[in-house]
Amino acid sequence: MVGSKNKKGRPNAPNFADNTIQSNCIKQRYNYIPIDYIKCQVIGLDIDYFKQNMYLVERESKKENKSKYLYYEKDDIKIKCFVESGRILLSGSIHKYFNKGFHNYSIFTHQDYNNALERLKNDFGVEPKDLRLLQLEYGVNIKPPIPTKLILDNLFLFKTTQIENKIRDTRNSHYNQFRLSKFVVKIYDKAIQYKLNDNLMRFEIKHTDWSTYRLENKIITLNDFNNYDKTIFIDNLIQKWNEILFYDPTIITDDKWNKYSNINYWRYINQETKQLSKHRQRLKELIRTQSQNIKSQISNLILENIKGVQNFNLSKIKVCKLTGIDISTQRETSFLLSHTGLKTLIETNPKEYQRIKNIFLSDNWATSSTDKQIKEIAHNIRAKYNYQQKRHSNQIDIFNMVGVQNFNFIYT
Repeated sequence: MVGSKNKKGRPNAPNFADNTIQSNCIKQRYNYIPIDYIKCQVIGLDIDYFKQNMYLVERESKKENKSKYLYYEKDDIKIKCFVESGRILLSGSIHKYFNKGFHNYSIFTHQDYNNALERLKNDFGVEPKDLRLLQLEYGVNIKPPIPTKLILDNLFLFKTTQIENKIRDTRNSHYNQFRLSKFVVKIYDKAIQYKLNDNLMRFEIKHTDWSTYRLENKIITLNDFNNYDKTIFIDNLIQKWNEILFYDPTIITDDKWNKYSNINYWRYINQETKQLSKHRQRLKELIRTQSQNIKSQISNLILENIKGVQNFNLSKIKVCKLTGIDISTQRETSFLLSHTGLKTLIETNPKEYQRIKNIFLSDNWATSSTDKQIKEIAHNIRAKYNYQQKRHSNQIDIFNMVGVQNFNFIYT
């Protein structure tokens, strides 16, 4: 029986209702993570340098001291040269800048980023070594497994921090965030924001205080960041997503647990740590056993996106649709990790193979030959994928019958 337990309490076979693939499975160096907004202090260059290289317009700040500064903007990148202090700031979206200032909903590859930096040098006369980091934002655009609006409507807490709704009305809701002391976690509906036809969600972290990374990791300039292993940032992105309290609208259960779909319920019990922890665990178990586990699917999509933008276009990458493992060595028609891919994984990344083995191989096969184990792992991967597809199809039928709005229950 699928998901049954032996006397030791270990599963004899994978529980296909649990979509967790250990999202924080970063086992290699990552040279790139897509960044968007940056705010930097320009160092090593003075105001005269910029006066000679671009047309600067004089402005006055809106603050009480109303300090004067020289200003220049191009395609969402702005530079401010403060006359009295000599302080020079550069800020804006590197992603939008790459797209001529129009949008940041595209896939932003490592090559795109390098091209943007080269253009920044030509337009503004600055290089990464000239930019001391003050704030930095990074994230991904993904196509979620359910409508983004359903995801936004069911995000309630980040640990104990309550959600902030931005630009919200019944039809144009597209932006939620959690604001903390040193960073902001943001979730966008990019399709609504830019009136796109396809469903598109953006998840990002904005570091409003860079001092920790400057002191502990010695990442002072943008050049330092470019040369630093991005594993810690990728892991942070996935970890922050996993720490959000999310009610999965694909949960199929009785009315007893409808209260979990109401934000006011979580606001109420957020006052008591023990109560909050207990009900978080209950919701987690409900999601594990009674839903498509949308949150875990999104974790996998985030990691898949990150893998895809490393030095080549996302459309060219070929990964297993369930595990996110590279399956480039398999047949062109393959879309799941198979015998060939597993054998390659043993040779190229034995630690990653062991992780997959721990998830998809039961104890019953522990003493079997490697070939037998590979066959069983591949079988369980296919079985779990087929299970998810069947469950997803059933859920879509339910959505169509009762309407998406009926999943937003009212707590009484």
